[in-house]
Amino acid sequence: MEAGRKLDALVEEHVFGFVWDEKRCRICGWPLTESDRDGCVLDNCSLRPRPARMADEPSPFSTDDAQAFRLLMKMQELWTDVTVESAGAVWHVNTPIDGDSDPDLKVALCCAALKSTGRVTVA
Repeated sequence: MEAGRKLDALVEEHVFGFVWDEKRCRICGWPLTESDRDGCVLDNCSLRPRPARMADEPSPFSTDDAQAFRLLMKMQELWTDVTVESAGAVWHVNTPIDGDSDPDLKVALCCAALKSTGRVTVA
């Protein structure tokens, strides 16, 4: 899975318990409208400029070091025995339940956390 808003939203929901406001576009964050002439409709983003970060926007766990560290702390709170290892150009993150490997540590943390919840399949 690639770094970005989709991955971040999954982590926010399944690891931190955040529920996305279904009245907002998941791509740009603007409120959904009834007609694509007026803006975003469900599953069809108008790709207009994104507004400033809103309170209900997922934290950038997969792209921001501080938020990735926050995720690691949450993982250690949930599963206590979390290990992070580097093997050359690949990071391995393991919990007692599951794990993941990726060249990007932040993505590996996100995917391992999601797999460990047992609610999300990460490809």
